[in-house]
Amino acid sequence: MTVTGCSASDVCTAVGWNNVVSIDIDGTAGDVAAIELCEDSVCAVVAPVQQAVEAPTVVATLMPEDLATLAPTSAATDLPFFVAHVDERTWYVSTDMTTPDALTVRALSPAGDVLVAEEVALDWRRVGGSAQCGGPSEAGPITLDIP
Repeated sequence: MTVTGCSASDVCTAVGWNNVVSIDIDGTAGDVAAIELCEDSVCAVVAPVQQAVEAPTVVATLMPEDLATLAPTSAATDLPFFVAHVDERTWYVSTDMTTPDALTVRALSPAGDVLVAEEVALDWRRVGGSAQCGGPSEAGPITLDIP
């Protein structure tokens, strides 16, 4: 008896992942109270600050260890950024499965003043998964020089 069938060699098992952008602070890093990333009109801020300009949409605040087990709440499901403050000079931004080509990155003082703002192009590198199915990617580091 002969049995025929098919094989699915390109089965994608991953149902979702996060992509990460790293941000390094040079200069007077102690003056930075928050990092803000914006794509179009959606922004993510790591710490609540008083804004001198229009208030951004605050997405979420996470600790670095939370990035590995991230399960978005219903309030954050459709929003693209999660920001983590690692130490005085290092910040990580986790996105959902999106890889934006460019972002605006701003470093804010405790009073909400913009210390530096840069429009940055992102060069994404896949660090997991496969070419057929996609997978997590990393971009950066983006370096912000704080005067």
